[in-house]
Amino acid sequence: GQPQNGVGIEERFVISVKTDNAGTSLDNQYTIPMVNSVPYDIKTSDGQTINNVINNYTITFPTPGTYEVKLSPSSIDGSISLDNNYAADKYKLINVLNWGVNNNANLNGLEGSAKRSSAMFGMRPKLPVNRLVKALVRL
Repeated sequence: GQPQNGVGIEERFVISVKTDNAGTSLDNQYTIPMVNSVPYDIKTSDGQTINNVINNYTITFPTPGTYEVKLSPSSIDGSISLDNNYAADKYKLINVLNWGVNNNANLNGLEGSAKRSSAMFGMRPKLPVNRLVKALVRL
């Protein structure tokens, strides 16, 4: 995947995870709740790079803590699609730092201020444009 377009805009989907929050993986792990089966690449703030991953993937970090995880499609025509609603580690995903390009996420389970800040900074609703415009006009 391409990390930036020609004008310096980050194209990767970037999340912050706290591995020792409640979840089914170990306290130093996070399982990415991928919906689509398009190959994608992972880059973590502790220096790991994992390429051509398909479906969910469990990252093991050296110690419990908060880490940044960057996701990008392995091919130029792919996209990242997460569903945190029924994810085993849904409480470990604490924030969306960057939505990137052509990416989607269902963030049910993302709690409190992290969910609000994610919504304010670029959350892409899964509504057709005409329905989205009607919803905004009603506000």
